[in-house]
Amino acid sequence: AQLRENLFVKLQSFSYAQIDGIGTSTMITRMTSDVQQVQTGVNMTLRLFLRSPFIVFGAAAMAFVVDWRAALVIVAVIPLLAVAVFSVMAATIPLYKRVQENLDGVYTSTRENLAGARVLRAFCKEEDEIENFNRKSKSLRTAQKKAGRISALTGPITYVLVNIALIVL
Repeated sequence: AQLRENLFVKLQSFSYAQIDGIGTSTMITRMTSDVQQVQTGVNMTLRLFLRSPFIVFGAAAMAFVVDWRAALVIVAVIPLLAVAVFSVMAATIPLYKRVQENLDGVYTSTRENLAGARVLRAFCKEEDEIENFNRKSKSLRTAQKKAGRISALTGPITYVLVNIALIVL
């Protein structure tokens, strides 16, 4: 809520030239979708970088208490898990940037069509704009699916690595 409030105050301070340069739809995207993405990112970071290390290193420490040879298997898997997670993150970051750009395009198209509905009807351009919107929407959907598919690999990859470690144990 504080981030949204600060962002709104910042947007209100922009000059007309800055508003025109950035674009209304982009500012709306920043106020809604981007803030939601930040919230999701913070939640994921808390889960990934705070909770997971305690679990992983706690399990490794307890494994050394129980059986040091078995603990070596866990210690060997930890770097593999880190590489897998960071590789997926590195691959998805540029894809999510493309998703945001496509989302801006959909918002821009929506705003322009709603604001200029009378002009569009006067010049019989509704079908052209519907086609344009559908193209932008399809591009957004394609980008989201691609990013989502790669992001969804995190769970299966980590489960495979952990299960391989269990088999070795």
